[in-house]
Amino acid sequence: MQAVVLVGGLGTRLHPLTADTPKQMLPIVDRPMIEHVVAHLGGHGVTRVVLSLGFRPEAFIDAYPDGTCAGIPIHYAVEPEPLDTAGAVRFAAVDAGIVETFLVLNGDVLTVTGERRQEKTDRHLSEFGYGRFERRFTLPDSVVADQVSASFEHGMLELTLPVTEAAKPRRIEIGGEASKAA
Repeated sequence: MQAVVLVGGLGTRLHPLTADTPKQMLPIVDRPMIEHVVAHLGGHGVTRVVLSLGFRPEAFIDAYPDGTCAGIPIHYAVEPEPLDTAGAVRFAAVDAGIVETFLVLNGDVLTVTGERRQEKTDRHLSEFGYGRFERRFTLPDSVVADQVSASFEHGMLELTLPVTEAAKPRRIEIGGEASKAA
């Protein structure tokens, strides 16, 4: 199975982090985000990944000059001009010579699943002095992209979502005493 991964966007919502670096090349824990994405695909049977490149394609080509990423062969499909989503998918598939069914996904979606994966993430973060990574938050049903802010400091990407009623800490009664819920 092959996959086309869309990584050509400008990443404007993450400026200034992405002013000179594609967002998929920003480090997440110990390596660029794209390596996590490609490794995840490889773990699920993908044997070749086609990167649909637009903004700063040389960042990917320079980082993976041997044509492999996370041990998976990759093909670079560099758009001659911005082609939007459907155009980018078609261009990448034709450029790579794909003629059979293939997966298409955005390159800025990071999937972390399972307790073993969480333990590995915790171990990497502790090696960098960040302690345990806690996932204690409630996402609203929908988030307007302009309401999300991002910062990058000490090798960590931090996204801040707007506070909604569902995400606000609330007081609950336990044994007659009020306590703040995490």
